[in-house]
Amino acid sequence: MNKNFFAMFIQKKIRTTFVINKDYDAFQIWASFHFAHEDSFLSLNNSFGLDKSIGMQIRRSKDYKDCAYLIDNFVSEKYKKNEHLLEQAVESYSIEWQKVNDIFYDLVVDITGYDWEFQEYEVIMSLFHTGISNRNANYVLRSAYEDAKGQTRITAHEILMTQIWYIFGKVFGKKSVSRNEDFFWSANEITTTAMLGLESKLDALWPDNQKGFDNFLLNYSNMSELRDAFEKAYINKQSFGGYLKYIESFLRRKI
Repeated sequence: MNKNFFAMFIQKKIRTTFVINKDYDAFQIWASFHFAHEDSFLSLNNSFGLDKSIGMQIRRSKDYKDCAYLIDNFVSEKYKKNEHLLEQAVESYSIEWQKVNDIFYDLVVDITGYDWEFQEYEVIMSLFHTGISNRNANYVLRSAYEDAKGQTRITAHEILMTQIWYIFGKVFGKKSVSRNEDFFWSANEITTTAMLGLESKLDALWPDNQKGFDNFLLNYSNMSELRDAFEKAYINKQSFGGYLKYIESFLRRKI
């Protein structure tokens, strides 16, 4: 085989980089308030460590730029206090992730039949958010406070959800996904959890306390029906494409 073959093979490997991005972390504070249900305001506000009055101003802001100065002051102070923690997280998370990087990306392609949308993914260390996937870009958020070895499955979860959004868009159409956003968000959470925990080769990558399916998504009582139905469908699937057809048929029955 010639050198060009090996060069092509190397180019197809997906890279994952762990980075610090204060501005994006700050923006997601506003986004969390903006898109969250009103009942979750207090719990969100407390989780971020904000004064209630500031949290209310952020929630009432129709655009991020209207409250960016409030968030930036708060976030900048916390980042200064936790600079070393963030730098340590970038280094230690990167080391542990590289142990699973190649096999994770390769297995997802084998299982789904879809190439990855991007050739590189950024994992942004967060002081405020546990994990946030992305519907449109190649970066996700992950908490900087976790054990380096224990963070790999949830990191994989956010990256895989980002790819599943891409697959949903190709299969069902972006307009349909947007019109039925709540349904597809639940379907994505369940599909991602099932793939990481029910596919034996993927499940083998995670720490013992992060394996399987049964202990995940338990806090989402609103998706219990979908969780049970999609778990069975995933276990019994003949192919990933067949599983996607089941999701489509389920949606049609609900519309």
